[in-house]
Order: sequence, then C-alpha cells, then structure tokens
Amino acid sequence: MIDEDKVQLLPDRIYENFLQTTLFVTGGTGFMGKVIIERLLRVFDVKKVYVLVRFKKDTSPKVRLAEIFTNPLFQKVRELKGAQIFEKCVAIVGDVTKDNLGLSVEDRETLKGEVEYVIHAAATVRFDEPLKSALLINTKGVFSSLQLAEEMQKLKCFAYISTTFCHPEEEVLEEKVYRSSHNPEKFIKVADWFDDNTIAAMAKTLLDKVPNTYTFSKALAEDLVADAMDTIPAIILRPSIVIPVWKEPLPGWFDNVNGPIGVLIAAGKGVLRTMYGNKDMYADIISVDAAVDGVFVYCAYSIINRFETRVYNICTNREVGLTWQGIYELSEKVFIDEVPFDLILWTPGGGMTNCKIAYYFMLVFKQLIPALLIDTLLPLFGYKPFLWRTQMRIINGLDIFRYYTSRQWMFDNGNVIIMREWLNSKESSRYAVYTQDMNYEQYMMNGILYARKFLKEPDENLPLARRRIKRMLFVDKVCGVLLKLLLAYLFYKLVVSLVINL
Repeated sequence: MIDEDKVQLLPDRIYENFLQTTLFVTGGTGFMGKVIIERLLRVFDVKKVYVLVRFKKDTSPKVRLAEIFTNPLFQKVRELKGAQIFEKCVAIVGDVTKDNLGLSVEDRETLKGEVEYVIHAAATVRFDEPLKSALLINTKGVFSSLQLAEEMQKLKCFAYISTTFCHPEEEVLEEKVYRSSHNPEKFIKVADWFDDNTIAAMAKTLLDKVPNTYTFSKALAEDLVADAMDTIPAIILRPSIVIPVWKEPLPGWFDNVNGPIGVLIAAGKGVLRTMYGNKDMYADIISVDAAVDGVFVYCAYSIINRFETRVYNICTNREVGLTWQGIYELSEKVFIDEVPFDLILWTPGGGMTNCKIAYYFMLVFKQLIPALLIDTLLPLFGYKPFLWRTQMRIINGLDIFRYYTSRQWMFDNGNVIIMREWLNSKESSRYAVYTQDMNYEQYMMNGILYARKFLKEPDENLPLARRRIKRMLFVDKVCGVLLKLLLAYLFYKLVVSLVINL
C-alpha cells in the first residue's frame, strides 16, 4: 500500500518550477487557453499571467478577459481562492496576425523584462480556414512570439502547442523535429502582401498533398520553433485530438460545438445517423486537462533535464485501444440508457462504415430524406425550415473530418512515457498525464451531461427525456421494419418486371 504521509513529503517539482513566476499566454480565450489559465490560477501559485487578447468588435481585451472568468470552468477556483485570484491575470492588447503581435512599445518592454514562461496556444483549428488567415494566425503568430521571446531577459521556457497531425506524410510521427520543404518566412510575407483571393487561387498548388490549411500552417510554425531552439529554451508539444475535460475542474466541460463534440451532439439529437471512415481504426484522443497538465509537466521536465528532450507527442498511441466504432457505440449506449437529450429528431444510432455504398444509402434514407420531409412540413406549423441546411453543414464538416477517420495514425510517444516514469507518486496524482485508467463510459456520460447544460436542457427533464426516447426506440423499430418491407417489395417488383420482359 502507498503511504499517503510519505507521498505528501515528496517534492512537487512541477509546482516548484512555476512558483511565483510570470507567464505570457497567447490563445488564452480559446478552448485550451481557458484551461491553461484556470490551471495556473488554481493548481499553481504564480506571480502574474499576461494574456494576449485582441479587440473583438466593440469589446476591449480587458472586458473579454473578465468575461472569461464568468465561465463555469472558473467556478471552482473562484470558490477556493476568491475572486481576487483573477487579478493575477492581466490582459495585454495585441493580435497574433499583426507585426510584433500588435503590442505597444510599453507592453513589449514589460514582457521582455518580466516573463519567464511563454505558452503559445494561439491558433485557428478550422481545417477549412482560408490559407491567408491560417498563415497569419498559425505561422506569423509563432514567428512574432519567437522574436519577442528572444528578447526576454528571464526566459526559462517557450512552449509551442502544435498538433500530432502536422506531418501527415509520416507513417509514424516520431518525437523529433521535421523540416518543412517550404520557407515559413516567405509564406508569412505572401500572407502579408497578397489578398485572400490571390492566395486562395494559389492554395491548391501550395498545399499539394497536404490535406488542409491547418496542417500546412502548423508544420511551417514548427519549422520556426526548430530554428529558434539554437537561441532560446523552446519545446514543441503535439496533442492529438483534444476533447472535453476528464477530471478537473468540471468533468465534461467544453466551450464550443466544433470538432468531436459537435459530432457527438448531432448523433445524440438523431440528426447524424452515419459516418464514413474506417471504424476499426484507433481513435487517438486526449482530454484537454491531460493535454494542459502535460504542458506544465513537460516544461518543468525539460528545464530540469537541461532540454535534452525538445519534442513531446501528447497522445494515447493505442494505449487505450478505443476505436471509432467503439466511440460511436459507447455514445449510443449512454444516450439511450443514461443521458438522452430533451429534444431529439430521432433515436441515436447508425454507425461508421468504410463502404461508400452503405454510407450513401444510410445518408439518403436516414438523414437527407427525413430532413426534406420535415422541412416541408415545418411551414405548415408556423416554423422555418432548417434541417436540410443543418444536414449540409454536417456533411461538409464530416467531409473534412473524414481524412482523419479513414487511416490509422501512428504517433511515437516514447519521450512522454519516459517522463511519466520520472514523475514521483505525488506528481503523478496531481497531474492528469496518465489516461490509461480513464473510465470512458463515465467520461462520455459527463460530457453528455455538460452538453445538456450547454444546450440549456435542465437535469430535472431527464426522467421525461428517458421515457420519450423509449417511445422513439419503438417507433424506430417499426419504421425499420416498414423500410425493409418497402425495399423487399421494390426488389420483388424489379425481379418480376425483369422476368416478364424476358
């Protein structure tokens, strides 16, 4: 048995590395960025966190940062440390798409003189982002951050958050630097000089075999960080597909319906009934709290070990063994047996297939035809049609996502495994870098429960939702039988017609 008293006497080297330090965070208003800030305020005792925030419409950076702290994610730290804890965060007016991050001379001097850690999390994660925007946000932003970091007098570590999908040409992505065949600085100049239409016209040729602008721009950014490693203490962190919070502070938390969580909600609502992909491939997913805890652990580990390791693939790499079909079936089970949504179009179900005929058959009969029928009826009851338009958005989104579900991705995470062994018992219990013991059914349930809150579906409606879905299951079975009889009849008529014509 573990002696808890002895464990408490062990040092927490990660905590000690960040004790009373000053950090500069970009991307703090994003999904991972919010979790980074929350962790810094709740888990650590930092001196100050400078957060780069741009003006958005008529909302100032200071107001935008204050609004973030009203998010449910920050409720726990507010209860533990009081509202005054947020005073440690200071909004810095800037924009990653601008020269020198759009910083004022005064703010730049402040950052140069005080900052010890830079966490560059700013990024657009849209796969269909126009190339110009992707280059300005994902590549130029890193370039400007590195320029600033090189002038920082107290810099201990520059952590760049990349992605495991930045080099899809590699059969196995190792934890090392990969050089791009393109010059990142030239592409930054292209993005600065040419308009959207001109760059969009170049995109097909420029991207070549790269699947999207996200992958292309992130790979270029890694090249910039690799160049800077000769002059500053920089590391590259590559999380795989980042999903909602696993443990703390709020299990299931997310802040947008893009990516996997949008697919989950669409499936739970019965709007999404089929997906195209290889259902037997392993899904490399990582919870946002595990990824963010990794950021802090790898920073400390790199510093203590004098940056012998510079690249970390933050992934599960088959350690969990969860396939795409497994995720689909697990979500269906939880939706039907435990936590259904209040308002559903149809019962959750269907699945993933790599057979195009089966996929298009399911798409037409279980998504498109029902959408068309319902949209035809809605005006009769005084409602505007919306379902066909929703289906088109889902199909377009899944067409982009298909690239990632149709092949087996292999990521080496040897450096991460070595780091885990380096942690002592106290550190292992405090930082969620071990995901092998995750209960995925409970995790899925937490995610769906939070999705209900996100969609403003109160918990007291759950008993009614469970009764409603049981009725829908009966209707679904009846409709399934009728559809099979209809198809059998049509097949019979076709055969009879062919025999008669003979």
